[in-house]
Amino acid sequence: IDGETGWLCPVKDAAALANCMVQLLVMPAVDRQARGMAGRRFIEQKFDEKEVVAHYITTLSRYGITKEKNL
Repeated sequence: IDGETGWLCPVKDAAALANCMVQLLVMPAVDRQARGMAGRRFIEQKFDEKEVVAHYITTLSRYGITKEKNL
């Protein structure tokens, strides 16, 4: 999430990327740690392991790939 868990930089914009990197380098350690924890929480909530696996199984089954048939 831009500004909360990290920064989004325009594609192929080295100056913007460098600016984001400098912001990270000068940020107090406690703030960097807080952003890292916020990023982890976001990923854990958005990409629950059971949901991701269920999605993979559903997608593979659409193409006729099943455990019984292909393993």
